[in-house]
Amino acid sequence: MSGKSTKEICTQLNIKEETYRKALAQKRLILPPHPSAHDPSTTKSSRNASDDQCSMGKSCSNEVGRILASRKGISATPVFSSHLDLSHGGILLSLPALLACGLLSHAEQFSKVKGYYTAHQVLVSLAFLMLLRKTNLERSNEVPSGELGRCLGLDRISDVKTLRERIAAFCGHADLEEWSSDLSRQWMQKENDELNGVLYVDGHVRLYYGSQADMPKRFVSRMRLCLSGSTDYWVN
Repeated sequence: MSGKSTKEICTQLNIKEETYRKALAQKRLILPPHPSAHDPSTTKSSRNASDDQCSMGKSCSNEVGRILASRKGISATPVFSSHLDLSHGGILLSLPALLACGLLSHAEQFSKVKGYYTAHQVLVSLAFLMLLRKTNLERSNEVPSGELGRCLGLDRISDVKTLRERIAAFCGHADLEEWSSDLSRQWMQKENDELNGVLYVDGHVRLYYGSQADMPKRFVSRMRLCLSGSTDYWVN
């Protein structure tokens, strides 16, 4: 009966709505409590507490899945659920753009690498970390592993050691130059041909603090001043 209206319940039980309401008012019929949208078991504090109590390590709550991965090479199956105040949950808004750019379109080259995390999950994890401005693997420790893992439908994301091992395995089982070429070819064959010839020119001011040369004045936006220096131009 969960999720049904009073009218639907009475129709299914073949009783009048007035009889149903009287039974509720006289407490002759007691309904189970409706699960609240603010169930404390789904809050960030409760999730952090449960993550710290995992016997296999921080946020490693899927113990059976990890044992199967180590013994049988069976990868984890994503399971998504509802959570309140999920850290970095907004990163999921970037997923359609990542898929449109072909992030996973040629990932079958890495499918031979077996483990708890699939190639798709590793690639999406790396993309999420880059979007969170974690420009090297060591900085992934700054992100709550359990919280970002739930964005992928997992108990946690890979730690630094596992990410390094998976990247090394990818390099050993696939031709990365071919993968890069396939992605570039896909980008160039997009429907909008006008974007194929667009160049992005970016200028970076390099300040000069010496006295041996008379360098021209450059406007430094971060300091809002005109200072001596040179400009490096990057064309992408």
